[in-house]
Amino acid sequence: MKKLLKKGIRNELSLQKCFMKKTKLLAVAVALLALGMTACGDGNSSSSSKKSSKHSHDWGQWSEVSPATCDGAGQEKRTCATCNEFETRPTDPLGHQWGTAQDVAGGEGTMAYKKSSCGRTGCNAIKYEVSLQAAATAASVSSERLSSAPTGFIKLKAADSFEFSFNSDVAGSGKLYLRAIMDNWSDNNSNYNRTLFSGKDGGTSDDKSVPNLKISVNNTALTVTNRQTMQQMLPAVDADHPAAGDNWSAVGEILYGDDLAVTAGPNLIKYERVDSFNPAVSDLLFVFTPAQA
Repeated sequence: MKKLLKKGIRNELSLQKCFMKKTKLLAVAVALLALGMTACGDGNSSSSSKKSSKHSHDWGQWSEVSPATCDGAGQEKRTCATCNEFETRPTDPLGHQWGTAQDVAGGEGTMAYKKSSCGRTGCNAIKYEVSLQAAATAASVSSERLSSAPTGFIKLKAADSFEFSFNSDVAGSGKLYLRAIMDNWSDNNSNYNRTLFSGKDGGTSDDKSVPNLKISVNNTALTVTNRQTMQQMLPAVDADHPAAGDNWSAVGEILYGDDLAVTAGPNLIKYERVDSFNPAVSDLLFVFTPAQA
């Protein structure tokens, strides 16, 4: 009888322990389920948000991670107050803040130009603006060698070129821009979908393989880095052309290449039209940062 009683007590204690373990496991499961119901992501920080189907992120305000510069994008970040997940986004470059342009006289055999400096804190970029019409005149380019273009703009005939020089007081590297317009026609042409520097449809793999406008600085041809189409670069008026009818587009400052290298002293520029489909250009803009002394 005593043995049976002891055995019964042991069984009851075993059942109680089992019940307590199950109760604890159930409590843990409930807690985990509750956490899953309130979490809005996987709890890991990342550069992009992951919204849960059961909860939306509680985003805070955007804050600056790195400031934008004249040429470079910045970055902003915001964090979810619930799960600490975060996402980032780029901010647009500021663009240069050019001061008043100063006239720089040409020397022996070199062109005059306008010089301006960026006024933003931390930027020491400078810009030279060389009139292409004045350079063509100095190089004795006759009217017979030019295609039709508005006053102040130059458009060479195919397979023609000329050279000129300008004198820089500093060396540096940067980008070349063209202040230009584009002619267009109303006879259902598709020029709006072509690049200004190859005549091929924009975005194709070979749209810069043979540039139809070649610009060399100190005997080195710049690499055309601009793949945008005419419609993207120059303001549109109608669905098909930068300007309506047989007309010219608005003026735009268009990037040509970003491997410009200016030397201290004379710089030789060769401007060459290789093939058709080219903008009419009023000025070449040499935008560069002086080399560190």
